[in-house]
Formats: sequence, structure tokens, C-alpha cells
Amino acid sequence: MSKPVAVLKRLEDSPRTLDRRLVAAYLRSIYRILDPPFDIRIGASPPLDLKQWLLERSFQSFAFLTAENPASRILSKSENALRQEVLRTNLLPFLPNDPYPAIHLSENSDWPAEKSWWAPGLPAEQAVDLGRRFEQNALVFWRQGGEVELWWLKE
Repeated sequence: MSKPVAVLKRLEDSPRTLDRRLVAAYLRSIYRILDPPFDIRIGASPPLDLKQWLLERSFQSFAFLTAENPASRILSKSENALRQEVLRTNLLPFLPNDPYPAIHLSENSDWPAEKSWWAPGLPAEQAVDLGRRFEQNALVFWRQGGEVELWWLKE
């Protein structure tokens, strides 16, 4: 399996070779599932209601993935929309259902909100591979029993 460069829950976890200001922005972001509505934060456990929802459906993990603004380069709305649809199509073979609409929000609004997909049940290997294929710096991943993690993909 292709692996992330770093698995982060706090800024102190990040290798010194990474842009710590950029990493800090990802760590402070809010990862919002639109339906069912939940806000997810790095380094915390998912809300109990969400864990129950996942348990009822036998999901042991989830990922947040976006195809927007690859490598922190702002693209047009139309380019981002096309990329998001291609990502959704690429997710489908690995999920029992369509991925759920989600959004990444900058805590202090210094970066535009990014549409994303919340993918419960997505295997870790596919999450990393798709994140890299869509040139993303990082993705958000959670496994049953753990805290939500930021998986840094770029060196």
C-alpha cells in the first residue's frame, strides 16, 4: 500500500520538512459532512451520534477527499466542479453507496471553502491513491477506535 508521508493529529507531529503554516491551516480546518450533518476536527473523536450511525452501517473507517485546488493552487469553479465529479466517479468502485457531499472550511476564512466527498468505508489504500492522483496535499482519515487524522501526502 502506498503510504502517507506523515500521519498528523497535532502540529508537533509534523516533520520539519513540511510547511508548518500550511499544515497548521489543515489542522485547524472544519471538515463538515452535509448529510448527515456533522463537523469533524483533526485530533478528535468523531461525534458519538456519527459513530453510532457508522456502527449501524458496519463502517470501520471514513475519509474526506477533495479534488479541488490541487497542491493549494486555486482553480476556477468550473475546473473544480469537473474534478469533483471525476473524483466521485473514481470513488464509486470502492464504496457500497455514493460518497456523501461534504465541505472543508477554513477556521479563519483565509482559504475558500472546498467541496469534498465524505467516503465511509473507503479503504485506506484507495484513499491515499486517490488523494495523490488528484494532486492533493493531504486527506482526512479515521479508523474505528481512533481519532481523526490528517494524512499528509506531499513531500
